[in-house]
Amino acid sequence: MLGDTAKAGFSAGLAEGIVSVLSFLAIISISLFIMNLLPLPILDGGLILFAFIEFVRGKGLKPKTIYQFQKIGIVLIALLFIFAFSGDLRYLFFNGR
Repeated sequence: MLGDTAKAGFSAGLAEGIVSVLSFLAIISISLFIMNLLPLPILDGGLILFAFIEFVRGKGLKPKTIYQFQKIGIVLIALLFIFAFSGDLRYLFFNGR
């Protein structure tokens, strides 16, 4: 996608090409930021969620409980990765690029 964006942008001119590439990279960066804030236990959003739970409860969570939630988070991230990767493979093999 970056190649297509660069090709289209630079065909309109140098300044337009630089702006289009930087805009694309900014969208990727913002998307990663938002994904990292998801309340999954292994991501930063999960750590914020644990801190909020501890703040509301007034005491910390047991390490074993945190460990169990982190295992669930790893499984969810792995499933998300497999889903995204399978979509890429379907696009690569069935759309005839």
